[in-house]
Amino acid sequence: MVFAKLLVSPMLHARVRSIDTIAAEAMLGFVVDDETFRDLWVFHFDGQAEPLLRTAANERAPMLAPDGRANAYVSNVSGADRIYLQRYPDGGRAQPISGDGATAPTWSRDGRELFFVADGHLMAVEVDLSERVP
Repeated sequence: MVFAKLLVSPMLHARVRSIDTIAAEAMLGFVVDDETFRDLWVFHFDGQAEPLLRTAANERAPMLAPDGRANAYVSNVSGADRIYLQRYPDGGRAQPISGDGATAPTWSRDGRELFFVADGHLMAVEVDLSERVP
């Protein structure tokens, strides 16, 4: 028999919708909140949770770089879905790295490329984390 345990406090006033990536100390996912709709959150293994990015825009599909230094995610802050890159865990200004209509960010194993889907095509962009992440 398999038993599941509750990892996030029931006090979190949002509904967890997806766990998209796992780091050494936590998991990243998005929640649906009645106030801001979709936001990125960090879920710590000790049961604590905190917002990583909580805005009026819809953010989803967080994906940590293999070295854990950057997070790629989808946001419609520009009015259309785009892929953004942001330093992790300390944040900073997010840098758009795709045009409109991009989804499904996925890192290459070495972290030098980020793949995504745009207009039905698989795309790739080279990423230099020392230069591209503010």
